[in-house]
Amino acid sequence: MPKVGIDGSTSNPFDLCCVVPQGSCLGRILFIICASKLFKIIEHELPTCSSHCYADDTQLYLSFKPDSTSQDQVLLAMENCIEKIRKWMIHDKLLINGSKTELIVIGSKQQLSNLQPISTSVGNSAINNSFVVKNLGCWLDANLSMSKHITNVCNSAFFYLLLTEQRTANVQMSRTNLFYSAISSKQQLSLEIYNTSFGSWAPVLRVIYFI
Repeated sequence: MPKVGIDGSTSNPFDLCCVVPQGSCLGRILFIICASKLFKIIEHELPTCSSHCYADDTQLYLSFKPDSTSQDQVLLAMENCIEKIRKWMIHDKLLINGSKTELIVIGSKQQLSNLQPISTSVGNSAINNSFVVKNLGCWLDANLSMSKHITNVCNSAFFYLLLTEQRTANVQMSRTNLFYSAISSKQQLSLEIYNTSFGSWAPVLRVIYFI
């Protein structure tokens, strides 16, 4: 029977009624069954919202016009939806980590300048608008310039190229292999994320929650 130890103190043994052993072949199936409720809540609360999920990373997307009324409506709709998600997770013995939730509003510089300061909350955690967020290894900024992501990919590429030169005799072959394995793969991932999320770009602002 499991116990909990904190600062040298150990609890009494107790039964676990809701658990999946780590490494169990049932883990992935049970997770999919459990997480399927998430999309039903999103569809019910935000009919016009787009959502993407990769394992336990979920993104919610909503578009709105750059005015205060639309901004307030979108934030309120997002907050209501996330609160319903939080209550469902608590009911099903799950936990939403508010401290890891991020918010970003994407648009042109002119559109963003017309916005009021944006902040929201998830449970007891205050969430402020971010200028840059990381999505599955790809850095997205509020203007979609991809400048931070490009800088990171270039720094990583130069680092591995330098490492290859120092340690490998067949430099040309290593550089070719390195490009396809380390650099090209990141470029393809970035394009896939961009096209999936913003392929049908419209001249409106887009607010994204990462939960």
